[in-house]
Amino acid sequence: MIKLLLLLFIVVSSFSSELIILEDNKEYKVIPNIQIYSNPKDVSIDLVAKDSINWNHNDTKYLNFGYGNTTNWLKFEVINKSDNEFFIQFNLTTVDLINVYEFHKDNLISEYKTGLNKPFSSRPVLTNKFVIPLNLEKNIQYTIYLEIKNVFKPNTYSFKLLSQDHVLDKIISSNIFNGLFTGVLLIMFFYNFLLYMFTKYNLYRFYLLYIFSVTTLCLSVLGYGYMFLYPNSILLNKILMNIFEGLLPFSMILFFKDILNIKKKSSVNKVLNLFLIGVICNVLIQIYNISTNNNYIYLSSELNIIIIGIVIFYLIFIIIKEIKNNNNLAKYLFLAWVLPFIALTLYIINRIHFFIDIDTINKIVQLSFVLELLLMSLFIAYKIKLVSEEKNKLLISNQLKDLELLKQSKFASMGKLLQYITHQWKQPLMRINSILLNIESQNSDSSKNILQLNKYLDLIEAETDYMSKTIRTFSQYFHPYKEKCSINLYSLVNNIITFYKNTLSSREINFYINCDDSDIESIGFKEEYKEVVLIIFNNAYDILKKIDNKDIICTIGRVNNKPFLSIENNGKGIDEKDLNKVFEPYYSTKNKSKNDGMGLYIARMIIEDSMNKKINVKNTKIGVKFTIIG
Repeated sequence: MIKLLLLLFIVVSSFSSELIILEDNKEYKVIPNIQIYSNPKDVSIDLVAKDSINWNHNDTKYLNFGYGNTTNWLKFEVINKSDNEFFIQFNLTTVDLINVYEFHKDNLISEYKTGLNKPFSSRPVLTNKFVIPLNLEKNIQYTIYLEIKNVFKPNTYSFKLLSQDHVLDKIISSNIFNGLFTGVLLIMFFYNFLLYMFTKYNLYRFYLLYIFSVTTLCLSVLGYGYMFLYPNSILLNKILMNIFEGLLPFSMILFFKDILNIKKKSSVNKVLNLFLIGVICNVLIQIYNISTNNNYIYLSSELNIIIIGIVIFYLIFIIIKEIKNNNNLAKYLFLAWVLPFIALTLYIINRIHFFIDIDTINKIVQLSFVLELLLMSLFIAYKIKLVSEEKNKLLISNQLKDLELLKQSKFASMGKLLQYITHQWKQPLMRINSILLNIESQNSDSSKNILQLNKYLDLIEAETDYMSKTIRTFSQYFHPYKEKCSINLYSLVNNIITFYKNTLSSREINFYINCDDSDIESIGFKEEYKEVVLIIFNNAYDILKKIDNKDIICTIGRVNNKPFLSIENNGKGIDEKDLNKVFEPYYSTKNKSKNDGMGLYIARMIIEDSMNKKINVKNTKIGVKFTIIG
């Protein structure tokens, strides 16, 4: 009799401990009162409800069934002694299958089927978490059966019974917290994006990718992506969740490689590249498994957690190694990243061995990332400061080098100026020498013609005046503040012909000017323009020496609303292979012992570099034509 009473006491105690009594408007823990179905085979609700043998009482604070592809059945007894409505709220937002069956005695009262394998509209309460209403009449005992399956993630579950008021408070507080968290991430993203646009600092590229990966992963895991962006796309939701999970370690690796200046040929870089390949391959495998509904998807999901864990620990190892090498940047990086490192480590361990409530660990991870991003932004600003200081030092150094180069350039310019003057003086000196020989010849013939002597003296004076103007012209060539003026092309050409009238006559050269409008003007430096025309004339004189009928034809006009001056002679044409080389320095088609090849080079420098005009040369039917356009 005593044994029978003892057995009855144990049974009643056991039964009473599994019954959840709802008396107040508050939340109730369910896990301690849960019974777990021990038959591992997939069975229907009818068989589970009729089976009263294969149930074991849960003796843990949390439910953790690890990774797998099996369905887990749970049940608990509940009686509502209040006037409140109650709900089951799951803290985990990533559960493939959640079916809730409500029985009174052996009769099915209601059922709800939802989860990630269902469209978002299948949820009885449209929130990011799974909230299932219970139809509990007052003072009636019910048995609640839960059919739960999670192939995509570990089978770790946390849920409570909440009154309607508590459910609303939880949903509102959760949305406010997550909204603030998302808002901070978006502000950090756009803040750093603007900094990147203004500074063009390359480090921001991978940092922005890192912020983006944190933001998208949190929105995806918390269920807001499925809730607002693609509520009816079951497959897309899972694929994007998988991609964002892979993007986090991927962006971490790229960001760390960039910020720590890891050399491409180093062993550390090779290891990190292997991790990158591993992340990409695993993401592709998971996408394939999700798309084909492969029964072994949990294996690639578990591998992804392992890869993330290894990446995190290896990155910490790199940071510590850099700190030992007295890398100050690594110290700041460690301070910024130690919190998310600890939080992610706890999160990964918690997914494998459930020991912290899911809501709590999610908030820890979220807060750690917010603090990390704030510290990291300050850290990057510090690095930009260091880079800016280095650039300033380099700028000062370069300025000193530029000053030295400027001195050398000035010396080179002075040498070039002397070459220009030397070239332009050659022919006047030869003409003066010729005039002096004529004077000497006439003196030897005892000629006393004073008028002829005066004529020669005037010619010498004209030549020396030209040489003086040449010095003034080329001394102004490198002057930075010289001013342009209007140049009447007809007047310029006519003055040059008049100036050299005696010389032209002596050489029997026929000079022609074709001009329909004598008012055509060009903007530039008059004396320099004149030097170019003289250079072309001098080249023509040399070519025409061996020709009887010597003609130089100047044409003035407009082409495409631009003034032009062409100078054509009837001398020997230029070989086609030399046409593109005549403006190069030290290149001459004439006797190189008497010509240094600088004339046409000087002409091009003056016209194109000094006055922004164009000069070209081509062979014509009668000879060669040079054209100045502009």
